[in-house]
Amino acid sequence: MTQSILFASNNAHKAKELKVLLPGFDILSYKDVFKKDFKADETGLSFHQNALIKLEAIENHPQLICLAEDSGLVVEALDGEPGIYSARYGKTHFNDEDRARFVLEKMTEKAHRAAHYISIIAIRMPTHTVHLVQGRVDGHIAKTYEGTNGFGYDPIFIPNGYTDTFGILDPSVKEKLSHRARACTQLLSVLERDL
Repeated sequence: MTQSILFASNNAHKAKELKVLLPGFDILSYKDVFKKDFKADETGLSFHQNALIKLEAIENHPQLICLAEDSGLVVEALDGEPGIYSARYGKTHFNDEDRARFVLEKMTEKAHRAAHYISIIAIRMPTHTVHLVQGRVDGHIAKTYEGTNGFGYDPIFIPNGYTDTFGILDPSVKEKLSHRARACTQLLSVLERDL
């Protein structure tokens, strides 16, 4: 019998990635289960805190594993921005591409372009046990916006060991080495141990 995981997010891109990265599990959206969008006040000062805030905001559903995630892009030359504000960086009307281009604009005069993506996943088991896992991929910010693969800041992020952005690289590359992929590898070990 396939185990179901309730994903506390309205982000369809992340849900699609989780379905690939967590084979053997049925990923259910919050809207699928509760017939409404997920809401949580992300008032934490770190990815860890925000992941736990999201986890606590999930309505009780004792039969399901509940999963919340907080992730983002951290750029060293921008003092860690966009960081925990990655999904709402810049002006309120910005979409993903606007936010990525805003980062490029701020990086125009920067020689040091090191950056990393980070993903913190928090899960609550039906037994109420909570686990936190972390994934990270290091790289640097490209000089231009390149590619249409992925989402978010992928068209401006070049992972270490590559010369192309996640926006250009084949999705199979991201599935192996992205921050979310690395967090999910750890998560699978936790699930195998606790189920």
